[in-house]
Amino acid sequence: MDRWGLRRVVLTALALVAAAVALTTQMRAQWQLMVLWGVLVGSGTGVTSLVLAAIVATRWFEARRGLVIGALSAANATGQLIFLPLLARLVERDGWRAACALVAAAAVVVFALVLALMRDRPQDVGLRRYGEGSGEAATPPPSALAPQMKKVANKIQNTRVFAPSRNAPSAAAVIGAVLGGGAGSGSVQRAVGHQLDA
Repeated sequence: MDRWGLRRVVLTALALVAAAVALTTQMRAQWQLMVLWGVLVGSGTGVTSLVLAAIVATRWFEARRGLVIGALSAANATGQLIFLPLLARLVERDGWRAACALVAAAAVVVFALVLALMRDRPQDVGLRRYGEGSGEAATPPPSALAPQMKKVANKIQNTRVFAPSRNAPSAAAVIGAVLGGGAGSGSVQRAVGHQLDA
């Protein structure tokens, strides 16, 4: 994101998501689902995932970065809690193509908002990062945190849950499903199972 700029990367990702989801309404074969959702939508949403919150917090905030990341993560989860049931209702009433059209339209609206309002850095609009020079304790540099992080990582690694065992693959699968991978892959399997009908 440093090479091309945060705003440009987010706009490209949103355009990719909007185009791929819009094209989804026209798909008729399984390979189209794999390309559109597995590659294009996956790439676009991967760029705008929670990693984006960390980058925004680092660029715009000197103090209270953890609070900002927490708020952005909570906004992500809240959006899912609000919009997924509405989309499910739309699918039941009008079919999955209508839901895809709505998601594509929403991505276009967000694209316009990002184009109009988002900037790469606070300096682009004549501001400083929040908390910069205010005397609040800033986040220590990564080199200062390295010894502490190593201790924490060793403790986690040596716990019974994460110790190397025959259950490691199943533990990784559970963690992946809990962190968000399960819903998307299940949706793809169900769509393929229904032969993209509707």
